[in-house]
Amino acid sequence: MNFEKIIGNNDIIENLIFMVENDKMNHALLFDGISGIGKKYAAKILAKSIFCNGENPPCNECSKCIQFEKGTNPDFILIEEENNVIKKDSIVEVIDFLSIKPFDSKYKIAIIDGFDKATPEAQNAFLKTLEEGPSYGIIILLSQNSKNI
Repeated sequence: MNFEKIIGNNDIIENLIFMVENDKMNHALLFDGISGIGKKYAAKILAKSIFCNGENPPCNECSKCIQFEKGTNPDFILIEEENNVIKKDSIVEVIDFLSIKPFDSKYKIAIIDGFDKATPEAQNAFLKTLEEGPSYGIIILLSQNSKNI
């Protein structure tokens, strides 16, 4: 899992790499586009790179990269739509996750896949966290239609 495997969007990938290398992370990012173009893959590589302790992140060899690949990083959460919707309960899970300081990293990272399918109640519940999230929190929203957000 590396940035080099992403085809196209070179300027965006360069910006993401710059953010990681210079520790200039935005608290929220939106990856928008049609299904199947690699938004989730790119978001996971970004998260893995942020957690990475090695050189040229993600190194895929350090304990943080291995932990991420195994799905055991306590500072990472991935929320995916269920039955073509993201409900308020899933958003409350992210809010609760971000309310606790990182356990093993500088940042806590939440990826929400399909945020354009979040119910209005879920979007409203998430608004304050999205606008005024904790300094250690990074939220990556994935969407197929950002006009619905």
